[in-house]
Formats: sequence, structure tokens, C-alpha cells
Amino acid sequence: MGDFEKATFYYEKYFELAPIVLIFPGRYIALNIKMGRFDTVEELIARTEKTHPDYSLLPYCKALLLAAKGEKEEALALHRNSEIYALLNMKDESLEHLDKEIRGLVRVPYVYYYFLLNSPFYDNLRSDSRFKKIVKREKKLYEENLKKYGDLK
Repeated sequence: MGDFEKATFYYEKYFELAPIVLIFPGRYIALNIKMGRFDTVEELIARTEKTHPDYSLLPYCKALLLAAKGEKEEALALHRNSEIYALLNMKDESLEHLDKEIRGLVRVPYVYYYFLLNSPFYDNLRSDSRFKKIVKREKKLYEENLKKYGDLK
């Protein structure tokens, strides 16, 4: 949790310096969900709805919160992706979406390895052999790209 605490400190420092401009609240919202700070998330979502009602990630952020709280129908009505399904312990759906998300939208493939390895949203999948297979595949891709581009300055 140490890294999350440090990240929270820096986000809060940012908001202290620029209280009016809530840029990219999705990352801070996701961080607070990972830390179980649902009251903070609800406050951030309300604030974002007020200041940036057209923020494209609002449904995703709301769905993450609802999924983390176990509110399946409400979460799925707003957004569906591997993280939402994983938080709801819907392993088959999560793994199916995860593979499509990585292979369908990827621009920098090696980035996914550490995300999969460390994201608490995927904790429900860690023991699943299919998830392990995806992580192994992404590690291989990460290592290939690291070897290919790792010495660029």
C-alpha cells in the first residue's frame, strides 16, 4: 500500500495547487477505489459531474465504483470491460474482454505486463490459469520490446 499512499499524497498536492481544474480524474478515482476509499470516489465523481459533465470516463469511473461495491447490474449498465467483470468476480467475461482489450486497442504492447501484474482490479483472476497465460504472453512481449527498444535514449 505504500506506493498507493504516496500516489494519493501527490494527487492531493495537485488538487491543492489547482483546485478548479480536475484533469484526468479517472486515475485518481481508480486509485481511491483500489484503496477502498469509496466516499472519496463518490465525492470525486460528483465534483467531476458538476465541473466536467461530458467527461468521457465518468460512466467507467461510476461502474468501477459500483463493481467494487458489488452492485453488479448497476455497474454493467454503465460500462463493461475486463476490470469491471473482474471486480464482480465474473472471470470468464473478464478474461474474454481482457484478451480483446489488449489485442484490440494496444499501441504500446509491453505496457500491459506490469499493469496486469500489479493491478488490484485483477486480484480475482490471479489464480486462474487463463490469466496466468495472458500475463506470461505479455511478459514475453514486454521482454522482446525491452530488448529491442530498451537502450533508446
